Amino acid sequence: MSGKVCAFVKKLNKSPRTEEVLTTAEQLLLWYVADSYNDEAKAAWVGKKAMARDNGLSPRRVNQIVAELVRKEVIWREPRYHENGREQSNWLRFYEFDGEPPHRVKVWEEMHRVRGQLAADRRRERANRASYPQKGT
Repeated sequence: MSGKVCAFVKKLNKSPRTEEVLTTAEQLLLWYVADSYNDEAKAAWVGKKAMARDNGLSPRRVNQIVAELVRKEVIWREPRYHENGREQSNWLRFYEFDGEPPHRVKVWEEMHRVRGQLAADRRRERANRASYPQKGT
């Protein structure tokens, strides 16, 4: 646990970089991440399932909240991998203490954002097709 990160999060009600207001759920997860922050590693590495379980949220909702915190530029994610190449929980870092993410992380983040948008578009298209009767039936 990092005292300076917890003190920073305690006063936080909007993003220092974008000036966007933080929701209560976003503040809750920030507290959890700050409590898990390691000063030596300069990161927190909490799994989605643990965050969801310990905060009474679904893993999907945790993903949404973390994505919003990344978009609002309060934290940034960095992928972590096992030696065999399998993914581990991401490192979560604060812009305020860890600076800007490296370019490779920005590219990784944009790739995930675009994939998510494409998946949402496909779901919306399928729902629209299902709600209208087909011609000739």
